[in-house]
Amino acid sequence: MSFIKINKKTVAVAMSGGVDSSVSAIILKKRGFNVLGLSMRLIGDLHNKGLNEELIEKSCCSISDIIDAKRVCVRLGIPHFVINLEDEFQENVIDKFTQEYLEGKTPNPCILCNKILKFDILLKRAAQLGADYLATGHYARITKKLKGGFNLIKAKDPSKDQSYVLYNLNQESLSRLIFPVGNLYKTDIRKIALENGFNEISKKKDSVEICFIPDGNYHKFILNQLQAGGNNNTDKCDNESCSDKFLNLEKDTDNNYSSSKIINDAYNNNNIRNNNIYNNPKNNNSNNSKNKVLITENHYNGHIKNMAGEIIGKHNGIFQYTVGQRKRLGVASAQPLYVVKIDPSTKDIFVGTINDCYSNELYINDFNFIDIKYKNKLSEPELTAKIRYSSLNYKCSAEIINNEISDTINGDKKSNHIIKVKVKFKEPVKFITPGQSAVLYSGLKVIGGGIIEI
Repeated sequence: MSFIKINKKTVAVAMSGGVDSSVSAIILKKRGFNVLGLSMRLIGDLHNKGLNEELIEKSCCSISDIIDAKRVCVRLGIPHFVINLEDEFQENVIDKFTQEYLEGKTPNPCILCNKILKFDILLKRAAQLGADYLATGHYARITKKLKGGFNLIKAKDPSKDQSYVLYNLNQESLSRLIFPVGNLYKTDIRKIALENGFNEISKKKDSVEICFIPDGNYHKFILNQLQAGGNNNTDKCDNESCSDKFLNLEKDTDNNYSSSKIINDAYNNNNIRNNNIYNNPKNNNSNNSKNKVLITENHYNGHIKNMAGEIIGKHNGIFQYTVGQRKRLGVASAQPLYVVKIDPSTKDIFVGTINDCYSNELYINDFNFIDIKYKNKLSEPELTAKIRYSSLNYKCSAEIINNEISDTINGDKKSNHIIKVKVKFKEPVKFITPGQSAVLYSGLKVIGGGIIEI
């Protein structure tokens, strides 16, 4: 398996209700660990209002997913806890996602979710529950170095590798994480689920869209966020009303297990309510989020220009465009045109031919090294970079531009963050997109990464 061999310990498994996290729990239980399930509720009922059932099923961390996770835990005979992180998700992921688009960038919300919710908040909550480790269904591997410390490397299944979205991890977090499915192929994982009697889970489809935008319509979502004033679009509830919503759900007839038990577990097991494991949204200050979206006319109506700076069209919002976009530009041309650059200060969108979309270099802001000792690996000949989740690994060289330690979440300066790294590609690369992440690798090993700036 892809986790470090250790003596019997307690492992909290982040249960999404999907096949990967379910099989993670199965594997760990069979290996003799004390296992408990831990689910995050991130999206409220009103968020999916108006979406059909098929689209809602594409989202994750909803009530139906929590019920699926509960069913797995019941079958495995392990406790299951639910944490309401709707406000934290809104503030740190949804609001940030919206603000980045309004600034002409193209963010990856999964990276924000991993950094702040899963591998900060959830890791701490797992420890509060008495867990020594947190396991997730991510496709990546952790190996132990001979001289101490840990490596983060790509998954065995290259088509499913998720190491790209894990670049914010550090040595401390890696020492407390387990990725049980990182050494397996997807077909193996579905087979394990089937062999253990989880027929429905084994057939469950993978999420392919952003979890809070299951219909894939980013532009409509951002407009709705603007009209709602940002942090008002999720289903807020206090503890009692949340309980009512769970109580009103249908019973789990397969296991004769009431869905209201989800809340009961969250309240009663290990005095969870007293330990603030299940958050009361009324008691936090996320409505004062620094990422709060502000509505101004400047978010709309701008010019589309060619690479010579000549106006060739108009647009009604830079958030409706991303670098590399070809369709729906609204301008006529003898040659195919692509978005080459977005200037948030002027709200101008620059378009050009495919030849204009190539670049030899980029800058990475707030760079995080998996291990600070990796600084000397930037000169290695096998260094490569991924510039988006689905991109190839491009050969490159890199150098540190600013060597100051930068702030991370919660003001923790015990980090390996370098403010800026410059990357030069061996050959020109197209569609380098500000707001996306660039991740550096040495072979299969993750060196680190950060946010792209051109």
